[in-house]
Amino acid sequence: MSSSTPPPSSEPIAAIPISSAPPPFVPMQLEPSKDSGKSIEGTSANPENITGTEQTEKKAEEAAKKSKARKRDNKAKGKWWPCFTSEIELRNLEAEGFIKPGTWRRVSGELNPAPEAGEWVVTKALIERGFSLPPSDFLSEILKTYELQPHHIAPNSILAISNHVTLCKGHLRIAPDLPLFQYFFSVKKEKVSHTSTLATCGGVTFKLHPGRTYPHTDRNKSVRYWSGNFFYLKDASDPASSRVLPDFKDGPPTEIPTWTQCPHLSESPQLTRAVRRIHKLTEEGLSGKDLTMSWFTKRIQPLQHRDRLLFQYTGRKDNMRASQDNLSADALDKRLRVLIKVPRELKIHTCNKDIHMNGSGTALEALEEKDLGTLLRVPQTGNTDPEAASAPKEKGLPPPAPLPNAPAIKSSGSQAPRIAKKKVKPSPASVPVTPEVEIPPKASSTAKPDPKDVINLDDLPEDPTAESGKGDSGKGASSTAPPPEQPTFTSTEAPAD
Repeated sequence: MSSSTPPPSSEPIAAIPISSAPPPFVPMQLEPSKDSGKSIEGTSANPENITGTEQTEKKAEEAAKKSKARKRDNKAKGKWWPCFTSEIELRNLEAEGFIKPGTWRRVSGELNPAPEAGEWVVTKALIERGFSLPPSDFLSEILKTYELQPHHIAPNSILAISNHVTLCKGHLRIAPDLPLFQYFFSVKKEKVSHTSTLATCGGVTFKLHPGRTYPHTDRNKSVRYWSGNFFYLKDASDPASSRVLPDFKDGPPTEIPTWTQCPHLSESPQLTRAVRRIHKLTEEGLSGKDLTMSWFTKRIQPLQHRDRLLFQYTGRKDNMRASQDNLSADALDKRLRVLIKVPRELKIHTCNKDIHMNGSGTALEALEEKDLGTLLRVPQTGNTDPEAASAPKEKGLPPPAPLPNAPAIKSSGSQAPRIAKKKVKPSPASVPVTPEVEIPPKASSTAKPDPKDVINLDDLPEDPTAESGKGDSGKGASSTAPPPEQPTFTSTEAPAD
């Protein structure tokens, strides 16, 4: 042993059990797969093996598939799709408390609904967006006022009605009424592709009036084949109850005058106060996602009849809930994406502004002025909005008369108007008028001019280079002395003041 070699350690070496030692590394020879030598078309595994012609053919094939799917969707849009509702789906709705046991029936593959006596046609999309029997008074009022069937309203509009009910009952602490809904939402007619006929399924959608301040919901563009997810449902509540759906009638809706009704704020102070409160809540950050999560996470069906309002909700054991079981984070993320559009990278969802609970909050009538928003009515050209204000016209004042031979001022965009200066002989129109003097109304052709207003051209300087303009005092020249010499500009633009 050399002198540079350190002496061995005197500490004993601990014994390591064989069971805890890592297994020895043995290189393994993998057998080649039968597809290992083949190129994978359309993937990034072997991109160098894909030629330009193959890429073009693949893109053409994908475009053809999308075109066929688009044609199939357009063909099925607005019509009943053959029933494909499974028994498992209905069992799940029953387990969650949305439908009662023994009240539902399905006929797989049925082309058009044919309910029996005492049955109503309901779609799964309607249940998922807040409806259960018995229907709420507000939903019944909408169906009666617009003479609609439940399948006439598109799923996204059903979601809009549920969110509006949540906004009224949970934030405003009032029962929803039709004038407030009509103030914000208008009826949009949905027609069958390339025809003028209203669609049987989803022939009516409720769209927000332009210019209204309302919590925005980023809804999905459409719900595909929702009309094929129908089934039959019986109401197990009191048969003498008036809260029932209208008798089923197949076919498109019929347009009636109530489709275009829109109340004015001057009709009701209560309506004005509710609109201002919604304006304030929207400014404070209330969104459509908050409204959706308020009822969805609490397992409450807003379009089902309840004796109490949402702000009186007490907790998990409240009988407003269809089920006492809360959704897991994964289930909430998956099912929330069915209702609204959510960014793909967002997995955890929170409700930023929840409803009032346990009777908290302030009544709408008792809110202070600082809790109400300010409504601005700006007139717009061609605006048919009944709330758009028009410029008030004062009676008894004639319109101001334009100056004769006044140069036209053209402005483009936000640039300052350019006034082209032209060297001309001063005319009576070029004599400036003092701001203190009121411009008289335009005289008729038969009226005789006032001698004091007549200006003799001989009194004006005959220097052709003199430019018309204002003096230091802003008044017209009354003496024969020539005005001070003005600088000559060679540019076509006027100098900055």
